[in-house]
Parts: sequence; C-alpha cells; structure tokens
Amino acid sequence: MIIPHEPKEREALRQHAAEALKGLYQGEAVASPWVGGRQAGLRRLEALDIDRYNREHNGAHQEATSGLSPYIRHGLITLREARDSVVSRFGAAASRNFVIQLLWRVYWYLRARQRGVASLVDAAAGATEIPVPQVASSPLCIDEALRCLRATGFLAYHPRLWVASYFLHWLGIPWRQGYRLFQEHLIDADPIVNALSWRWVLGEETGRPYFFTRAQVERCTGGQLCARCTIYRCPFEGTPEAVEERARSELGMIKPGEKFYRVVESSGAPAALNEDQAVAGRAAEPKP
Repeated sequence: MIIPHEPKEREALRQHAAEALKGLYQGEAVASPWVGGRQAGLRRLEALDIDRYNREHNGAHQEATSGLSPYIRHGLITLREARDSVVSRFGAAASRNFVIQLLWRVYWYLRARQRGVASLVDAAAGATEIPVPQVASSPLCIDEALRCLRATGFLAYHPRLWVASYFLHWLGIPWRQGYRLFQEHLIDADPIVNALSWRWVLGEETGRPYFFTRAQVERCTGGQLCARCTIYRCPFEGTPEAVEERARSELGMIKPGEKFYRVVESSGAPAALNEDQAVAGRAAEPKP
C-alpha cells in the first residue's frame, strides 16, 4: 500500500482508517505527521541541516532532532548509511554530535548482547498498563511531553528522560510499565533501546539514578515551559544531588522496610539511615 503525501489524500486516508478501526481507539483519530517508507527517510536524511542540528539537538521540540530514528528503527535506513551520508557532506568535525547519537544505539545493542537479549526482553514482558497521570496534574514539562507522545508518537531525547525519571523516582512506577507506555506509543520504539534506557534512568546501568533539574528544562525549552508552569513548588529546583535528596526524603523513594547507607570516608561501618533521612546509595532494592 502506498501512503499518499498530499494533504487531501492523507485526510481521505485518515477518515478511511478512522472508520475501519472504529472501536479500537479512544479520542479523535489524528493523522500521523510521519510519512513512512525508505524514500521518505532518504529525503529526510538529505534535508538534514547539520548547523541547525548542532545548535538545537538538545532542544525539547521535535524539530530539534534529525527525525531519522523511526526510519533507522524500522530498518529503512542503516546506521552506516546515515553516518556516511552526513560525514561525507559536512565533514567529521561538524558531524560529531550526530554520529554520537548513532553510536548510542550501537552501545545499547552491545550491552544487550552482553546481558542476553532474551532475558532483557523477558524482563519487560507482562507489564500491566501504566496508570498515566492526568494532564495538568503533573509539572508542565511532564504534561507537555505526555501530550506530544500521544499526539505525535514521538518525543525528543530529553523529554523521554524527564518522563522516565518522573515516573520512576517521583511516582514510583515500575520501569516495566514505563517501558510498555513508550513501546505502545513511540513510533521509533525499539525493545532493546527502550528497556535499557529505562534501566539506565533507574540507575541499573550506571550505579546512579538519573535526575533532571529545572535548569535543564529551562535550557532545553528556552524557559517557556517553566514560565507557564502552575506547580506551586517545582520539585526539580536545584542541583541533581538536591533533586535526588528531595525525591528520596520527601516523596517516597525510600520505601518502608528499606535501609539506605551514606558512604563516608571513615574506618567505622556505615550507619543505617531510616526513611525520614536524606541519603545516597541504595542497600536494598524496592520490591515492584
């Protein structure tokens, strides 16, 4: 089946699909902004503006990305093909940021091979449906990311990390449920990259959980989201260490029955801290 490119043709296809799939989805049927197929991917690759990419690739909006991940994920463009095209046109130095992003996908696949792909996928299987927070009940940076995820099937790199960090560390949602949410909604969802990315935010890949700050959100959004956010007290204010301590001591990262230890340079044994104390370092893994 050839997916039409013209707006009128795509609207006719949207109406046809909406009627054919009636009852299988909720809300309004919205046409995806993405055009599938290898030729569409090659056009996007050819149109890449490396100067703009280098300026904006850390931004939170979709236009800041290369937009190639869905085509790479589904095998329409290879990693080598993307790298060679960009490097040959712009040179190795200008292409560095772009190539680094390609290498992350290679890294995750190598890690999966080390850990065993089957066990990794099995670990994420069977997750129940995630109780996604209602829009306007969370900080605006999270609400906007969820809106974008549902409306377009895509999120830029940093909003993915923000959602994962908020779900895991502030709401206490198990990573398998977050994995399922992204797997069901992201057009570029890759089981291996998705699973290991959630576990990276959890801290299983690095030994330290990932927390983001308000300063990072402001930098990635030009301050627009924070200026409009109505949350009385931003939970992401301060340094990553301050945000982590706040999450642990105030919002339930320390679970009943857990023991945490602060590691200090002394000859004595580390003292156990209760759940009312701010801490660093996990001694017992919380049960899902």
